[in-house]
Amino acid sequence: MQDADLIVEIIGWAGTVMVVAAFMATTMEWLKPASLLALALNATGSVGILVNSWVHRAWPSVGINAVWIVIALAAFVRAYCFAPGRNEHGATHP
Repeated sequence: MQDADLIVEIIGWAGTVMVVAAFMATTMEWLKPASLLALALNATGSVGILVNSWVHRAWPSVGINAVWIVIALAAFVRAYCFAPGRNEHGATHP
């Protein structure tokens, strides 16, 4: 296995761990689904899986992870940029 192949595998497995950790933490109610950590784990993990899937030409996995990233980023924007009580910079009002 070449170094590049190993890096792609590590990226894919790290992404898998992140997505599963986010799912477990939200299902067990350790994290709120719209928490910054849960959204970051989902988005970052999906990027890792997407990279691995792209290299391996696993197009259905590329597709679902692209959608997963968009959902996580949209939830982040909704929760942290346009939520009531936040100004145009995402900060909460005193």
